[in-house]
Amino acid sequence: MTQADIANELNAIWQRLSMRWEDSEQVWQDAVRQDFDKRFMTPLEAEMLATIKETQNLLEVIAKARRDAK
Repeated sequence: MTQADIANELNAIWQRLSMRWEDSEQVWQDAVRQDFDKRFMTPLEAEMLATIKETQNLLEVIAKARRDAK
């Protein structure tokens, strides 16, 4: 797995989870789901998007360090 693949894989994982979560709404529409969404899924989304962004930034720093080391 290349460095670029890491950020892409994180994004793909998040996209698959998001789609499954949206699909679950077809069969799970009660207050418990709404609470779960509010307490877990919404914060997880913010954390995942921040993690993906910071991973991309870190990979850029690593790539620059490798270029500078040559």
